[in-house]
Amino acid sequence: MRILHIADFHGAEHLYEWLSRECRSFDLVALSGDLLNLNQNRPIGDQIDRVLSHLKKVTAPLALSSGNHDCVIGGWSQLEMATWLNGARRKNVWIDGDSFELGGHRFTCIPWGGKLPDAGPEEIWLIHSPPDDAPTAISRGGADWGSFEFGELCRNRKGPWLALSGHVHDPQSWRAKLGRTWSLNPGCPDRAARPNHIVIDFKRGVAVRNQASGETDFFKLS
Repeated sequence: MRILHIADFHGAEHLYEWLSRECRSFDLVALSGDLLNLNQNRPIGDQIDRVLSHLKKVTAPLALSSGNHDCVIGGWSQLEMATWLNGARRKNVWIDGDSFELGGHRFTCIPWGGKLPDAGPEEIWLIHSPPDDAPTAISRGGADWGSFEFGELCRNRKGPWLALSGHVHDPQSWRAKLGRTWSLNPGCPDRAARPNHIVIDFKRGVAVRNQASGETDFFKLS
């Protein structure tokens, strides 16, 4: 089983076009939040329509979790609890709050700002924010943008085996272990022609980060 892990597309249509081409080689695409960009001048309704249209072109099984750019409180109704993601639902597409099994692994899509459950020791989460105090959550400038609640769960060894995240565009490292949890964050370079992306190959037992620059790095899953 091979997973393509990406995050933080922020409404960039060329990245979604890249995804629709590349997805065919994978058993699952994990898109971990910030599908939209709330800072753009483009109307949110137009962004949502375009992103949903691109997601329909993803032919591989697809799992989505919302990020801070996908979900606001007290704003436009479709952004409340990222309800717009319901427009992506179809067979083999999972969104916020869903748990499913695929290839002998159990996955859970954690909503932005949602209450965190205790995880099974072999579980895999899509969760936009990495755990705090992990290099995947700390920017190269030294700011920690991670989730304290998630960090506490991991430090108490109640987190998942794998956490597929994003949120921090320039993390100090794309991988880190906290408690029993491996945290992965591909990072997000500005104005790149293709996204940073992580390929997780369970048969080989490795995770490989492919940067937009063409550089690669890998480690053995344990």
